[in-house]
Formats: sequence, C-alpha cells, structure tokens
Amino acid sequence: MPVELLILIGVFVLIAVLFLFAKRPIYEIMAVAFLFVVVVSGQWAHLWEYLVFPATNNLFYIIFAFLVVAAVFDATDAVNRIIKIMLAVIGKLPGGVPMLKVKQLGEDSQGHFDSSCRRGPWRT
Repeated sequence: MPVELLILIGVFVLIAVLFLFAKRPIYEIMAVAFLFVVVVSGQWAHLWEYLVFPATNNLFYIIFAFLVVAAVFDATDAVNRIIKIMLAVIGKLPGGVPMLKVKQLGEDSQGHFDSSCRRGPWRT
C-alpha cells in the first residue's frame, strides 16, 4: 500500500476520532490534521511555505470572510430574526398558512427554529 494512502487514511481516522469522540470544532480538527500530515510526511522544512502559499490566493480571504459572517450570524441570532420577519410577511399572503404550520412545528420553546428531521411538517 502506498505511503500517501496510509497518510490519507490516518487523516480520515484522526478527523473522525476528534470530531465524533472529542467533540472538537472542525476548524481545530483541520489544523491538527494539517500538522499531522506535516509530521508524518517529514516536511517540517516546508511548513512555513505551506502556511504562506494559501495566503496569496483570493479564495483564502473569501473563505475567511464567510466564516466570520457565519460566526457573527450565529452569535447575534440574526437568522432566526430574519425567519420571523419573513413568516410575518408570508403569513398574510395566500399560501402563507402552511408556512405558519411549519413555524409552529419547527420552533422550540425559546423561539429558535429546529431543522432536524425529528421535527417538521411530516411529523403532524
């Protein structure tokens, strides 16, 4: 078996263990997996190059901005507020009543919407 395939399997196992059992956030797991690949492959001499090269790509900044906006939306509960505003507008239009039913079934006691499969209009 090629050594690259063994490293890939090792990364998958490391990610699965840290995510499922250690319950760590995915950004921490990816940083640990990156260091794992560098250590296992013996590429310490190129570590700085591997860190600087992505910073020269515009996609890096787009991904970073997306994660920052996601964190802000999560911290400010903006998505639930937008959903409540949309439901207030849609509820007065034809076809809005079924949306209110979805709201009733998908909202928990604090007013947050639950998108899991155990709650929804199919469970009426």
